[in-house]
Amino acid sequence: MKTESGFTLLEIIVSLMLVGIITAMAGMAIVMAAKGFMFTRENAHMAQKAQLAMARMERELLELLDVGTTSSTSIEYTSTSGTRKMGLHNGKIKIAEGSTLLSNGDVLIDQVSGYTLTYSPTTISPTTIQVDLSLRRTESGVGDITFSTTVHPRNK
Repeated sequence: MKTESGFTLLEIIVSLMLVGIITAMAGMAIVMAAKGFMFTRENAHMAQKAQLAMARMERELLELLDVGTTSSTSIEYTSTSGTRKMGLHNGKIKIAEGSTLLSNGDVLIDQVSGYTLTYSPTTISPTTIQVDLSLRRTESGVGDITFSTTVHPRNK
């Protein structure tokens, strides 16, 4: 009697379906891991940019001697380095020296979705300047990142 060995067509189809399902799940896991990596990398990059810009703004405001005109998004001041303006212009925070227009100033940070500068001069307690900064993510549908700092000028 002759015995045949091998797989039936049904066994081959079921095993191919199982391999396909496992491969699809592995592919989805790889895509999700890649998205997570990109999201984390963008967060780190934005946080680093914001930290550098906030440190520069804090250093500038810490050394101010006199404050000229202020608004919720800009300030003109005199510091030990001279007269300067700092503020929001076209989604970028810029700093300009002397009579230079803010639009022609140096860019401290871009991708700004919100910027608020609150100057509180008082004679009773130390003068404070509150800076709130929101950065827009490049990926749509994901919220902005917000940073803030409070500066107490030394010479004010």
